[in-house]
Amino acid sequence: MYLPPLLEELGLAELTHDAHSNQILSIREQDCWKRPRRQVSRSTRPRTRSPRRRSPASPRLGLTCLLDRDGRLPSCQPSDHYGRNTRRSAGYVSFGNPARSRPVTWGFVTSNAALDGVLEMSHQSAPPEAVYIIRHGEKPQDLAPKHPAAHSGVDFRGNQNEHSLLPRGWQRSGALAALFDPTHGPLRAGLRVPRMLISPSYGHPGKTADHRTHQTIRGLSDRLGVEITADFAKGQEPQLATAVLTSGTGAVLICWEHSHIPALASALPLVSGTVIPKSWPDDRYDVIWTFTLNTDATYAFGQVPQLLLSGDADTVIA
Repeated sequence: MYLPPLLEELGLAELTHDAHSNQILSIREQDCWKRPRRQVSRSTRPRTRSPRRRSPASPRLGLTCLLDRDGRLPSCQPSDHYGRNTRRSAGYVSFGNPARSRPVTWGFVTSNAALDGVLEMSHQSAPPEAVYIIRHGEKPQDLAPKHPAAHSGVDFRGNQNEHSLLPRGWQRSGALAALFDPTHGPLRAGLRVPRMLISPSYGHPGKTADHRTHQTIRGLSDRLGVEITADFAKGQEPQLATAVLTSGTGAVLICWEHSHIPALASALPLVSGTVIPKSWPDDRYDVIWTFTLNTDATYAFGQVPQLLLSGDADTVIA
């Protein structure tokens, strides 16, 4: 791509050519694209200058293009009106050798803050294509006052904790990581790699991390490099559903307490006539509830048996 003549033809730049070789010696922005500056005589210029204030719409977002010695375009990166780099990872293209290049600013007039806001809003306002809800892994039996140690779970460090998973629950945690992000082979039909992981909040972050809902998806969190979001407590299922629907595209995996999962599922905009089971059985840890986005912004409900550990059932919850 030979860029300078195009810029000159569009009136965006003025080129200086060598008289003998016709090579481009310099390239300069046209003055009509530059921001006018107020002329102040030296005698009236104050000694102490306050920081320049600009209205939100004043900066011009363009591209800092590094032209090589032949006047070609080896790399580009976003810049503001003053040529400062405003590169963001989503819009950066690099090729060629910048060491042999010189910068020139060109582009269009807009607001950096406004453009970033539009991009962020367009991403965050979109609903996810898939929402998965699972129950935490196997937990200690309830009401075991005579032998609490024998029925206690263990945390990540091996310490006994009544709110943590049993060893089988930790096995399920590891198996779920491989299920949603397999090292070999494709994903199971109907599943996608989640870009967002959610578990309930239990107040203090340390207490939340030691709870089985957080532990169940901790292996997947470490595997994907995705932090677990815990902004809502159990009982706040409608608020959680509202937040999920504006969290952006992709897939979201929620690990929740089983007695509150039906309420969470019912808070999503479901296809007309969808029937959600009224309760989640106490002995089922091995099912994934799936919600797939349709073109009319409603979600189709489905169930996928995990089939990860011995004893997992191949049936769904009725």
